[in-house]
Amino acid sequence: LTTIFSTPPNAWIYYITISPDNQQLIMAYSPPYQQNVPVYQALYSMPMDGSVPPQFLLMPPTVDDRYLQVEWAPDGKYIFFSHINQQEPAQTDQQFPVYTLYRIAYPNGQPEKIVENVLWTRVSPDSSHLVYISDPFANANKIFMSDADGKNAREIELLETWELDIKDAPLFLPDGQSILFSAP
Repeated sequence: LTTIFSTPPNAWIYYITISPDNQQLIMAYSPPYQQNVPVYQALYSMPMDGSVPPQFLLMPPTVDDRYLQVEWAPDGKYIFFSHINQQEPAQTDQQFPVYTLYRIAYPNGQPEKIVENVLWTRVSPDSSHLVYISDPFANANKIFMSDADGKNAREIELLETWELDIKDAPLFLPDGQSILFSAP
């Protein structure tokens, strides 16, 4: 067990992903508050050996925006992340803010919107598909799978004879043919 980075007081790491070559990590990170300096929950990168402290990778548009749930595609070409702005009004029939999935080509791409109102995105082992929870705060959310660019989205129908209202945290098994998820 080796510590590669310890947050300073009042800093927060929300989520971490590691590059396929195990050389870099990217984290959704909030640095500590400094007087007259806004604190953003942005995406930061750093080498896995801890030789350099976290460096900005992608800054959110405003201090009210947050980047979270970051995932590195196994082929190393894209980084996927969720975005939320809790100050933006939700739709009239929605109690919670909208979580939007973006991807960015690594290392120098621009954010590309993939799909709205999803959480828990995971990338397939061959980097060709995504699995995610649609309408994550609905009374009966759904598991969807799509191409890596968000196209051809389709609900994953469950074979059980009972209906699971809440589904969370889907992920692909290494063979890419099966998906695990939790259901309380």
